[in-house]
Amino acid sequence: MFAGISFVFPWLQSSYDGKKAWAAIGVSITLFFFGHVYSLLTDFDYGHNMFYCISASLITAAIYLIWFAREVLADRGRHSLGVLFFLIAVGLGSAIFEVFDFAPIFWTFDAHSLFHAATIPTPLLLAEFAILEAKYEQDLTKTRNGKEY
Repeated sequence: MFAGISFVFPWLQSSYDGKKAWAAIGVSITLFFFGHVYSLLTDFDYGHNMFYCISASLITAAIYLIWFAREVLADRGRHSLGVLFFLIAVGLGSAIFEVFDFAPIFWTFDAHSLFHAATIPTPLLLAEFAILEAKYEQDLTKTRNGKEY
């Protein structure tokens, strides 16, 4: 979530007040996370954990979808947008397995195992998105500076 906020709102890091807000957001998320982990260690509640995990996922997806819509409307030619949309779809789609639990299929595959199987491509998609974004930013920097390497 914090990486998404940092990526989607880079202006938070471009001024003194923005950096203070960015740091406050980071500290707040970190404290919330450690508080959540502590509560799980002292009194584990699976439903409580699922609520916070799904909430964080939905908030993160919303942050990226707002940025996605802004970039599509601006028509900046980012090749990474398709990968990002697919990444969000896979991530949220896999959560369906966690939310709608069901009995094992063939006495082997239950909802939780399918959730984990569905999340296998997410790190690869995230890496592809990061690579395409880095290339876009690199090309943008070359164009701004008027230099050809």
